[in-house]
Amino acid sequence: MRIYSNEQAVQIEKLGFNFYNDSKIIDLSKESFEIDILIPHTVFLNATVKHIVKVLIFLEKNELKNASQILFLVNNLKETRLALKDEFLYIKAAGGLVENKAGQYLFIKRLGKWDLPKGKAEKEETDENTAVREVEEECGVKVKIGKKITNTWHVYETKKGFVLKRTKWFEMILLSDKNMSPQIEEGIEEIAWKKSEDFFEIFKNTYNTIKEVFVSKGLHF
Repeated sequence: MRIYSNEQAVQIEKLGFNFYNDSKIIDLSKESFEIDILIPHTVFLNATVKHIVKVLIFLEKNELKNASQILFLVNNLKETRLALKDEFLYIKAAGGLVENKAGQYLFIKRLGKWDLPKGKAEKEETDENTAVREVEEECGVKVKIGKKITNTWHVYETKKGFVLKRTKWFEMILLSDKNMSPQIEEGIEEIAWKKSEDFFEIFKNTYNTIKEVFVSKGLHF
């Protein structure tokens, strides 16, 4: 499980996960936890959920070089994930990686960055229905949903508090784009079909969660 906070990633894995041999190992059952021990290639053992939350909130407010090399090893990943949801305002969202017959992929530009269409789930809505609805609303296209690609996670601050957002991503096939247009009220500035040769430039100006979707799909840039 990888959670992004201010574009910085913290990885949470089960005990036994392989890590760099030169990593600094800190056993929090024996050592006290202070933010200033966050350095590259740090592995934390016996961390509590409170430790993880403290790091995520710190990163949301501060930029730490190589934060993605911070690893928490836990006994039960599922229980940790559930506990983290209780520590934040938890939001479920879903979106799609839409491909057309030419092998191009659908991107949107919002807030000056390239993104993929996605949005928050409505009450009692399935992830699949959320993904299709949001893609079709944001882009004015018709799509057919395929298999799940991955989940991405990120933390951000709102006026109501810190949010943990889980976005479930699905493969999608374009059915029609004859009415394609950006949903302006959602802040979408542009919609574009991009081929693999464009990915390098796209990923200079996108989010790490979006890069993760493409890597999970096996698409390289």
